[in-house]
Amino acid sequence: MTPDAAARAARTLLDARRGAYKIPGLPAECRPRDLDDAYQIQGALLALMGEASAGWFLACTAPAMQKAHGLPGPYFGRMLASAVFDSPAKVAIGSSPKGWSVEIELVFRMGRDLPPRAAPYGADEVASAVSAMIPGLELVDGRYEDMLAVDGPSLVADNGTDGVLVRGAPMADWQPIHRANIATRLLIDGEMASPGSAASVMGAPLNALVWLANELSRRGHPLKAGETVNTGNCLARYTFARAGQTVVADCGPLGAATAKLVH
Repeated sequence: MTPDAAARAARTLLDARRGAYKIPGLPAECRPRDLDDAYQIQGALLALMGEASAGWFLACTAPAMQKAHGLPGPYFGRMLASAVFDSPAKVAIGSSPKGWSVEIELVFRMGRDLPPRAAPYGADEVASAVSAMIPGLELVDGRYEDMLAVDGPSLVADNGTDGVLVRGAPMADWQPIHRANIATRLLIDGEMASPGSAASVMGAPLNALVWLANELSRRGHPLKAGETVNTGNCLARYTFARAGQTVVADCGPLGAATAKLVH
């Protein structure tokens, strides 16, 4: 993809963000053909936005989501600092009849840097760089009219259809937790909306963090101390919530994150 095409795609997505409207898809002449194109557009979009980052998020870490979007594996985006809140939080999502997609996220906070390098990072080395694990609730509403109607690289181009992260209390003593066995529950207005499992996140959330550390390293990006990483949705399907509802991501032994959704 040429720099001009990437810039046109980024400008199209930025205009949709700033104008608070949705588009059916990117124009054919600047639509990403693959993930390399998509990350080129994502980088151009982030440069235009000029916003501070709180860290990273992963998406499509579950095979069902990869199949739904025609992707060979997970992808990453930047978690914007302006979109991160501590639980309990009030989150403005407007008045969309469908609402926003709600995800349960198991989040890691980095305690030291993992810079780019030639050798891959192993699980033990990545785990030793983590300072805390955090229960998370992610609320997503991208720039496309229908996220299932566009190709996977187009989702990645839109900074991965980033959204809002509500973080629960961090747990520094996270290592003893059997992370692959964490059962999660999404509650909407006190009622069970969807069960989930940490095993949906590439078998275990640490696996997702290791993948990200190595994928960022391959692309020349570091993981930095203080950054957080959302490891992917623990739920097996899209679940939506609307303004006026209260949403809880119950992450079992990690605790919970709560958001009151408002207009």
